[in-house]
Amino acid sequence: MIQATPGWSTTHLEDSVDSVAERLHAALADQADGPLPTPLHRTAHRWRYARATATDRGALWNAGMRLGAAGDWLLAPRIESAWLSGRLLADQMLAE
Repeated sequence: MIQATPGWSTTHLEDSVDSVAERLHAALADQADGPLPTPLHRTAHRWRYARATATDRGALWNAGMRLGAAGDWLLAPRIESAWLSGRLLADQMLAE
């Protein structure tokens, strides 16, 4: 997975999926110590509406319904926040 900066993403929001995927792959190749393998599949998602404001909840768990929610939108707009939110939800579930 290659993730662009918010500024780059805003600048290229209207570019085609193929163009975005090619540019990001080329940028990664420029930074790599050696040649990259040929991708088996390559696409891009531009997350046009991903502008959630984080909360301080971390994860949501309703024990009575046995229903939970996790994601970066509960902590901060970063991929590691999604992972951490999932861990927090798992901890809440296992605490019962």
